[in-house]
Amino acid sequence: MVKNFGGCKQKKQGRKFLTAPRSNKLRLAEEDEEMYGCVSKMLGNGMAHVTGIDGTQRLLIIRNKFRGRGKRDNTLRPGTIVLIGNRDWETSGAAAGKLDKCDLLEVYNDSEYTKLKDKVLLNWNVFKSVIPDHNATMVDDEVSFGVEDEPDETIIKEIHAEMESGQNHISLMIDDELVDVDDI
Repeated sequence: MVKNFGGCKQKKQGRKFLTAPRSNKLRLAEEDEEMYGCVSKMLGNGMAHVTGIDGTQRLLIIRNKFRGRGKRDNTLRPGTIVLIGNRDWETSGAAAGKLDKCDLLEVYNDSEYTKLKDKVLLNWNVFKSVIPDHNATMVDDEVSFGVEDEPDETIIKEIHAEMESGQNHISLMIDDELVDVDDI
């Protein structure tokens, strides 16, 4: 009869994918081929379009380190700031109408991005067109904005007055235009 030494080897399998604790040290660009970029479009199959700090668009190759089980803390989406490594050993694809290729080296989250902007003095305004507006958030298919875009008190009072008067059709004058509230 076969002896059972520890069950179904759960302990061994549980430790198989254990990773070392992540360092809190911020990785900066150290080599000439390394630069900062912002993901502009996800393509799938381990690739994405990225806009570099120099303003050129490149084809980002996502290495296996950042795919599969390793992507838990490194999720990429449009607007994510990354550190990329240009492939200087490859010929330029711009002559053939293709994008130059680069490799993904580091993915920065929002808190690391603010630290990065403080430490590295570069023109970060290049990414303004790529980074989505963080003040607007989607809630139940409606766009809600920050405190500075709150509705005017007079408009709210007009809507309440028309609702109390029993009218079925509510319309308002906003900026010299007739707005039908029922259509909104």
